[in-house]
Amino acid sequence: MSQTGSKVQDGGQKEIGFDVFSYVHDSRQTYGLRAQEYTRYRRYCAHHLRTVRKSAKMTQGSSKAYSKNDVTAEVASTPEHIEILVLEAERAWAYAMDLRELYSRTEEPRQRYHLIRRLRAASKAGEQLAAVAGSVCNQRTSLSCYAYWLQIRAQLHFELEEWEAALDCAVFCCVVSKQLGATGSSQQQALAHSVIETLDPIVRLAAYQVRMGGAQQLQPSAIASQWYTLHMKNDPERVGRVIDGFATVDASLKLLGASNDGQSVSDEQDSSFENGLQWRGGRVSFTNSALSSQIENAEAQLSQIIDDKALFRTDAPDALVKDVSSSFKKVGKTARSCVADALAASAKVGSAATDKLSSAYLLVELYSICALHAVAVNRYVQQADKIAADLNVAPGDSDTSFGKTSGAGNMWFAGDIEAASSACGQTKNTAKKVTIDRLAQGTQIVLLYDMARKSIEQLGSACSRVLARVSPSAGGSVYAQQIVDEVATASLYYSCVRDYYSAALHAQPQHKRYLESLALLDTLRTDTLPRAAKAIAEAESRQIPARLGETAVDSAWAQMTTTASDDVALLARSVSKAISTVHELCVAAGGSSDKHTKTKTKAKDGAKASPQKEWFSEPSTQPAMIANPLAPGGRQKAGSTDRPGMVPHLVDVQNAEFVAVPMKPLFYDLAGPGIDFDMAVVEAKAGKPASSSGSKLGSIIGSLWGR
Repeated sequence: MSQTGSKVQDGGQKEIGFDVFSYVHDSRQTYGLRAQEYTRYRRYCAHHLRTVRKSAKMTQGSSKAYSKNDVTAEVASTPEHIEILVLEAERAWAYAMDLRELYSRTEEPRQRYHLIRRLRAASKAGEQLAAVAGSVCNQRTSLSCYAYWLQIRAQLHFELEEWEAALDCAVFCCVVSKQLGATGSSQQQALAHSVIETLDPIVRLAAYQVRMGGAQQLQPSAIASQWYTLHMKNDPERVGRVIDGFATVDASLKLLGASNDGQSVSDEQDSSFENGLQWRGGRVSFTNSALSSQIENAEAQLSQIIDDKALFRTDAPDALVKDVSSSFKKVGKTARSCVADALAASAKVGSAATDKLSSAYLLVELYSICALHAVAVNRYVQQADKIAADLNVAPGDSDTSFGKTSGAGNMWFAGDIEAASSACGQTKNTAKKVTIDRLAQGTQIVLLYDMARKSIEQLGSACSRVLARVSPSAGGSVYAQQIVDEVATASLYYSCVRDYYSAALHAQPQHKRYLESLALLDTLRTDTLPRAAKAIAEAESRQIPARLGETAVDSAWAQMTTTASDDVALLARSVSKAISTVHELCVAAGGSSDKHTKTKTKAKDGAKASPQKEWFSEPSTQPAMIANPLAPGGRQKAGSTDRPGMVPHLVDVQNAEFVAVPMKPLFYDLAGPGIDFDMAVVEAKAGKPASSSGSKLGSIIGSLWGR
C-alpha cells in the first residue's frame, strides 16, 4: 500500500524513504473514508498500529502493565518506525473527525472540547513525525511528512478560530505540496494536488476572516500565492513563531527545485507545472523533465535543417529528415506513456489537476504528430514543385505546356498511382523498396502530391482522435481546435493540385487520354475548387488568428497549411486554360480517343485475332460514359453539327425497378383480433336479410383481418 525503502547515506547510515501521501490516501479510501465512516477507519488504525508495533518490536508493555515506547530519531531505522508515527496521527485525526460529525448533529460543547483535544494529539504526533523524518529520512520523505503535519495543524487552528495561524499553515502546506508534486511523478502530482484541494476551504475562509483584499473574488491558489509572497516571505520571524522550522524547510524547497534540472517553483507563475512546451503562440505545461529535454532536442534538430534549407532541398540527404522524424517519434512515445500514467493517477485520486495534466500530455502527443506530418508533407511538396517547374506544367497565369510535354517519358494513369504509392511505402526487409526516382517525372509529381494528400488525411484523423480526449479548456492556449480546420483546408487544396497534375498526366502525347483529362478538369472546376475556395473564405471571414509562434515546428506547419484565396484563384485560372488546351487537342485528334481501335493480336493457336475494345467499353470495370459539351469530336452524320463527346461519368446510378410485394401489415396482426364488426348493419346496407345466427364477423371478412 505504501512505497517504502531505504538508501545508504555517505556516512553509512540508512536513509529511509516513505511515501506518506500515497500511504494515507490508500488507507483512508480503503478502510472507511470513501463512505465517510470515521469510526471504522479509527478502529483500523488502532488495530494496524498494534500489528506494526509488534512487527517493529516497539510494543508498549503488555495487557497488565503499560510501558510507553515512543519512536525517536535515535530508534528509527526502518520504514515501520515512520509508519507507527503516521498511524498514531491518523488514529487521533479520525477520532477528531468522528467527533466533528457528531457535534454537527448535537452541538454539545463537550464534544467540541473533545474534538480539539484529539486534534491536538494528532498535531503532536505529526510534529514528532516531521522531526524524526527530518533526521533519518530522505529529503522528499522529510518534506512530505512536514506537509502532512502542517495539514493537521491548519485544521487545529481553524477549529480554534485562529485565522492567521490557520492561513499560514494551510498556505505553507500548499507550497510544500506543490513543490513535491512538481518534482514527482504523475501519481505524486495527483496526490499533492489532492492535499491542496482539501485545504482550499480553509484558505478561502481564513483569508476572508483576516480581511485579505480580494479574498472573495480570487481563487484559493491565487490567495495562497499572494499570501505566501507578501506576508510570509517578507516576515519570516512572525511565521517562525507559528510554524517551527519555517526557514529550514523554505531553504529545502529551493534545494529540491535545484536538484530537479535546475528548476524551482515560481510563486507568481500561473501554471501548476514547471516544464512546458511553447507551441502555436501558447504554452502547454507538464511535469516530466525528460519529455521537456526530448522536445528541446527535436526542436533544435528541426531548426537546424530549416535554417540550412535542407528540409526543402530535393538533393538533401534523407538521413537528416530521418533523424528529425526519429526525434519527434520519441517525443510522441514518451507523451503517450505519460498520458497512461496520468490517467492511472486520475483513476486512483480523482483530482482535477491530474485531468489537466493528462490533457497537457495529449497536446504534446498532438504536437509530435503535427511535426511529423508537417516535415513529410513539406518534403513531398517541394520535390513535386521542383519537378513541375522543370517540366513547365506548374499552375500559373503564363502559358504552360499543359499536355504538350514531349520529354516526360512514359507516364502512368491515376489507377496505377495507388499501386505505386503502396509499393513506395514498403519497409519490409524481404521486399525490395521501390524509389520514386526510378519513375517518370510526370508520374513523380502526381505520386508525390498523392502521398502529401494521404499524409494530411492521416493527420486529420489523428488530430480528431487526440482532440476528442483533450478537455475543452486545455487546448485554448494553443488554439488546438483550429488545427482541424487548417488540416481540412490544406487537404482540399492539395487534392485540387493533385487532380490538376493527374489531368496533365492523362493529356500527355504518349497517351492522348483527353476525355479522361477533361473529366478531371471539369470535376475540379465545378466541385473541388469551389469547395476549397469556400473553406478558405469561411476561415478568412471568421478572422481567426494563426496563433503561430517562432518555433521550428510552427514554421514547418505554416509552410504546409498556409493557403490563401489567391492560390485557389490562380489554380482555377490554370484549370480554365487547361480545359481550353485539352479541348483543342480533342478537336485536333478528330475524336480518335472516342472510337474503338481495331488492334490485331496474335493468337497462340494461329486463330484470327479479335479487336481490342477501349477501356470505356467495359462498364463493369470502368465508369459509364456520358455526353459533355466540353468534349467535341463524337460521331457525325452528313450535314449535322458537332455532337458533344462522351466522357466518364464518375457516379453511375442504375435505374431501379420496384416490384410491389403484397403482405399484411404488422398493425393488423396486433390489433385485428380486437376488432368486431356489426354484421347486422353491414347486411342491411348490402340489402340482405338479417342473419339469424347473430355472428358479428363472417368467415370471409374474418380471414381478411387475420382471424
